[in-house]
Amino acid sequence: MLRLCLYRGRKVLFLSININDSLTATAMIKFWKEWPAAWRGLFWAFTLMVGVVLCAFLYFYLGGNVVAMDWNVISKTVELPITLRQIELGLGHTSISVNYLLLNQYFEGSGIQYSLLGNITFWLLCLTGYSMLWAVVSGLPRRLYYIGATLLSACLWGFQLDVIIPFGRFDNLALLITLLLFMGVSYLIQVYRTQMAMLGRFATFLILTIGAIGMLHYAATESYPLERVMTFGVLPWVALAGLFIFLVSLDNFWLLFRLIGGRKAIGNNFGHFIAVSLVYLSLLGIGFWQQNSNADNQWLFYSPFILLLASSVVGLWAFQAKELAWGHWLPFRPLGALMYLALMLICWTTVLHYFIVGSDVMLEMLSKLIYLSHLCVSGMFFIYLFVNFSEVIRMGKDAASVVFRGNKMNLGTVYIFGLATMMTIMARDRFVQKNQLLSAYYNGIADLNYAHHESTEAEGYYNKGAQYGWKNHHSFYGLATLANEQGRLAKALMYYESANVKHPSPFAYVNISNIYLSQNQYFDAVFTLEEGLKLFPENKQLKTNLALVYQKSNKQQAADFLAVLKNDADVGAINTVNWLAFKGPEGQLSAQELSGLKFANNTGVKANLLAISPMVANSNIIAPKTNTVADLPTLAEVYNYSFYAMQHQDTAWAKRLATISTATANDNFQELLSYGKAIYHYEVGQVSQGVQEMKVLSDTYFFHRAFYEQMLSKWMVDLGEPQAAVPHVTKGLNLADSVATDLAFNVLLEAGRAKDAAEFAYREPQKQLLAKLEGPSAKGWSDDLLFLKMRFHQTQWEFEQQLKVVDQMKDQQYQVKALRWLWQVAMKFDQWQHVSPLIARLQSLGDEAVDLALSLAVYQHDVPKLQKALPHLQGDWKLLAAASIKAANKDTTAMSDYHQLLKRNPYFAPAATSATQYLADLPEKDDTYQLFLTYLNQNQYSVPLTKGYALQSVSVGLDDYGLSAIEDVMPYTSPEAFKQLESRFEQEVAEKEKTDEQW
Repeated sequence: MLRLCLYRGRKVLFLSININDSLTATAMIKFWKEWPAAWRGLFWAFTLMVGVVLCAFLYFYLGGNVVAMDWNVISKTVELPITLRQIELGLGHTSISVNYLLLNQYFEGSGIQYSLLGNITFWLLCLTGYSMLWAVVSGLPRRLYYIGATLLSACLWGFQLDVIIPFGRFDNLALLITLLLFMGVSYLIQVYRTQMAMLGRFATFLILTIGAIGMLHYAATESYPLERVMTFGVLPWVALAGLFIFLVSLDNFWLLFRLIGGRKAIGNNFGHFIAVSLVYLSLLGIGFWQQNSNADNQWLFYSPFILLLASSVVGLWAFQAKELAWGHWLPFRPLGALMYLALMLICWTTVLHYFIVGSDVMLEMLSKLIYLSHLCVSGMFFIYLFVNFSEVIRMGKDAASVVFRGNKMNLGTVYIFGLATMMTIMARDRFVQKNQLLSAYYNGIADLNYAHHESTEAEGYYNKGAQYGWKNHHSFYGLATLANEQGRLAKALMYYESANVKHPSPFAYVNISNIYLSQNQYFDAVFTLEEGLKLFPENKQLKTNLALVYQKSNKQQAADFLAVLKNDADVGAINTVNWLAFKGPEGQLSAQELSGLKFANNTGVKANLLAISPMVANSNIIAPKTNTVADLPTLAEVYNYSFYAMQHQDTAWAKRLATISTATANDNFQELLSYGKAIYHYEVGQVSQGVQEMKVLSDTYFFHRAFYEQMLSKWMVDLGEPQAAVPHVTKGLNLADSVATDLAFNVLLEAGRAKDAAEFAYREPQKQLLAKLEGPSAKGWSDDLLFLKMRFHQTQWEFEQQLKVVDQMKDQQYQVKALRWLWQVAMKFDQWQHVSPLIARLQSLGDEAVDLALSLAVYQHDVPKLQKALPHLQGDWKLLAAASIKAANKDTTAMSDYHQLLKRNPYFAPAATSATQYLADLPEKDDTYQLFLTYLNQNQYSVPLTKGYALQSVSVGLDDYGLSAIEDVMPYTSPEAFKQLESRFEQEVAEKEKTDEQW
């Protein structure tokens, strides 16, 4: 039984402790109950904080979770062309197609993450412990108070407050004020407020700390001042962590001695004590040697941090037992226990912080410090035990109860000589220890600069950090990230490889392979990923990227990887996206496979399901739910759904698409959204709107102008207006290539522009083809060449000449195709007198020619036929039939129907003809003139619209305008059609003059 005299203010408390039972359950319960309520609350509060920090450390340590680096998901798209239809162009065909966006996703190691919340939490916990240390120091005897206050003031100095408030070269006013506040308040409590409760002291210093933070933040002249102080002023916490590590260095050894020396057995104890001690000290020595030898292969490994964890937990009871040695000046209740918990909180918060930020050099230094301090202090403690208690152990007596009361050698000597031994060893290793500390310090500053996009400053500090330390992955990885972001790929490769030499990580391996992939070095990328997978065989991100790269070099291996990874909870969504992109375009997926997808609701998965929908039917496709396009997968989903909606008649999508494409939040993807909208409008029949949107794209995005103009030229050919295609196809030659020149040559052939086509006839077969088409003979020609000759001469030949060419064709199917083309020409040139003969010719060839008959019924206002056909019609034909019926019945709403028709598609020749007939009879000549002018501006090559405009020009007294319009259209119509148009105009002028004379 030990009776201790403790001081609390001026009161003397007597406490009895049974040393033999100090670690038993009964003694522990008694230990807690004997604490006064105020002290017990503080003790439990700090114990709880320490426990939370230790649990967090175990989570990050055992789980390998390091938030300093994370995985970024990178999305890239490739165009998957889907042909909608083929159109005749030259001697062959060209496709009207849309390019779905097929998504591929892979991983990329992020840059060094800087967590403001993590730093704030780290500092709050450390400052809480720091405030408690001030409270403890203020209760110490006067001499010890001076020593403790000096040490804590040195910590204040180490916070580097001058980085935010530079007040001069020789002093810093903010730092001076802070020092005076802490020293003054602590001295006031020490001298004049000795009766002040521990809780009050702690609260006072905590409030003082918070006030100092507020004052510094208010007075700071630098940007983000708190972050700067938290980064530049981190070294005091490392120093206090080192102090705690040193204090607990012998506690594990004390527990071993207690287990052996506490047994009452004669003879065995001494031998056991020597054996166990030597084994323990040997393990510590081997651990330090391995940690300090820069060896990559460690044949014996145990974590120094688990060793420290054991020392920290055991150390609380060991610290109580040490009261035998220093209880007269540092009583365990409350000063010793609270000081211990405050230092433990600071130490483990610091260790946890550097684990989280991935500071390999700081962890390396702390590891060495743990091994070295435990080895040196435990070694001295072994000597201390041997000198003082060897005889007691031999006699089988309980030496553990008096272990800290040595007669021949005291406990202070252990720490003094242990520290001296440590300093001696570190003197040989001083550059490693110091440089690693500096490296970690510079890395922290660089991380802060990188987080605030200060690349130059970050690179400078990373370079400083890279000069020091052995396993300095952090600095080189940061330099590699900066080089990669700046496009200096050769430098980035060098830095990533240096990072892997220092301390291999899957992040660096993945980023190296990504650089190789960006340079099309597929085999180097594969070898890098395979090398990384050997070191990290369970890493799913490496496997994901490897599966993607294997698609180009080892398809079976890629399929095997994807089959497993696409069901994984962590990386399954990304691999499902890649699996769809890999298998879908080749038609290797069934509807059954798609119906059971595990990640069907993932945006990237939905985007690829839409992309492969033309190849594989899938009934589970739904419209995108968001109108905000924040990333590439969302863009691909919205863009692809535009084509899906176009093909599946989703009329509600038009309004959504207009909202999405005009939203300011989607400006980053405006071009693709606008392109998808233009295609959608064209294909659903809103031709005028689609053409106008494509023209805007061509005018806005210069570097893609050739593509947009070529698309417009194909559309014009598709609409039967090759003359309108000519300006677009020549404009699309700004970035000329062989595909563009071939398209231009064939479009000019379709337009009958022989002279212009000759300029693009770069190959000999093209020159020969042009010569044939211009020649008079067509004897022995193939049907496709004859059909091309008809199209080539459509603005030069009479209708009968065209029919003669049809008669020369051998294949009946070609004759049908040619006759149907002539029907389109007859409507375009307003030569309806030829439609009836064409119907007869087609019917003789087995073609019902229902659409031809319908067009004729529209022209002739045959209401019964139109009413009979109306339920079976769709699109523009349905609108036209309805408008014609209304016009025949003198329904005034026909005007809005024709307006809607021409607004949708001014290239639809039957609508232009029917509208011309209807509008010509209306009394509002000025209004109809404006309407014709509007639609003629959209399709200046339309003969029906030109006819309507010319006639209305005469009606409003603008004969010259009408004549000019007729002359403008002359090169783009056949001689026969032009004569009819000219004759009708002259007739209208004569009637107008006659009417004027009568008036």
